[in-house]
Amino acid sequence: MKVPINKAVQHLMEISAEQIKEKNREQNNSRFLKQSLDIQFKELAIDGKTQYTYYSIPNNAFNVTKFDLSLHFREEVKLDNIRIVINDIDITDALKIEYEADYRIENDYLPAVDELDILKIKDYFYPWQKGAITSNGRSKIEVIGLDQTKCDINLLIYYQVPNSFN
Repeated sequence: MKVPINKAVQHLMEISAEQIKEKNREQNNSRFLKQSLDIQFKELAIDGKTQYTYYSIPNNAFNVTKFDLSLHFREEVKLDNIRIVINDIDITDALKIEYEADYRIENDYLPAVDELDILKIKDYFYPWQKGAITSNGRSKIEVIGLDQTKCDINLLIYYQVPNSFN
């Protein structure tokens, strides 16, 4: 039995339209809604050779999907002396291993290219350390070994929260 082309095309269009509607319904009924939080700090507090600040991940955030870090130094610094610590966990060596050639200062920025994604280095740590780095609530990030050099820190954290529309 032959089916006219225009009826076949119409049938395919109806099927496609129904699939699109179903996909939209699934997305609208999703339990999760992606959110992003952009935190930028300027001129970190200075305590001796340590500069630090605090950042927060909301208590209702349950899945951090990306955690980018970059530093801007206002003066020339020696990278060998710098340590980066999040919640008392030194992440410097893991960053050096993971980012190899990109873990360098160029035009006063660390890293030289893009940002350092902290989640990429989580496998270098014990489970309790992983949890401490991306835990909910207020956290402390420190840059140690700067000798009073002014430093800006930029954090960009992507996380998921429950969908408030359900």
